Amino acid sequence: MASTTAQSSLSNATTGTGTSVDFATAKKTVTAVIVNSGIVSAGQVLIQASQDDANWVDIANAVVDQGRNRGLSFNGQAYRYWRARVVTDVTGGGRIAVTFMEAD
Repeated sequence: MASTTAQSSLSNATTGTGTSVDFATAKKTVTAVIVNSGIVSAGQVLIQASQDDANWVDIANAVVDQGRNRGLSFNGQAYRYWRARVVTDVTGGGRIAVTFMEAD
């Protein structure tokens, strides 16, 4: 049964690696939401997944900018752990938050 609560990886961030989200078992279908707060002029987030919470695989990149919250869906290989990592600092004075939710 899919979780009905989004789990946070990054909160109020401009840089850094988020905490890993543990779904307890591997999930093939996961969604991520990137929400901007304040004025965000640029930045880039890398979505990563892992089967052991130690070795990470790059899944997708997302550019963040003013007025564009992003929703991403992943359906493919199963991973238990998911996280977000800011790879290009968020600029403009705003911040971002990234949450994950299993969708299967």
